[in-house]
Amino acid sequence: MISIARMFIDDQRARLAHNRKRITGVINQLSDEDLNWRPNSESNSVTNLVLHICGNLKQRYGHHIAGEADARNRSGEFDGAANHTRAELLAAMEDAFASVDAILQRLPLPTLFDTTDIRGESRSILDIIASSSTHTAEHLGQIIYIAKIRLGPRYQYMLKL
Repeated sequence: MISIARMFIDDQRARLAHNRKRITGVINQLSDEDLNWRPNSESNSVTNLVLHICGNLKQRYGHHIAGEADARNRSGEFDGAANHTRAELLAAMEDAFASVDAILQRLPLPTLFDTTDIRGESRSILDIIASSSTHTAEHLGQIIYIAKIRLGPRYQYMLKL
């Protein structure tokens, strides 16, 4: 019999894989110039958003769930002067999403109810996983919006992934 905990983990792995495919599909439609374009100084580029997603996932899963050292540079993720190539962003995504999937694959189900401190707030592993999935999807929407601005009618919808 499959437990609700196992169903949750499997669902989250599938959601993250789906969002990864969608982000990758958008990145592959954009030039390096488009990836680094910002509508104004107060807005993020696709590069910023991808680096932020990767940083968040690696910190939440690697550090808070798996107990790895926290190497995140959150302010660097939003550096307005940051310029990265498509290949660099895809490599960062490969690293972050593969790490998350490996952690979820080996996560003992009873640990879903363990807690850890994030920014002074006690949060369960289950909550961290669910909120990370939502966080990734929110930024996916921003990435798609930027791609639509940059590509106009050339933007290709990826509904059948």
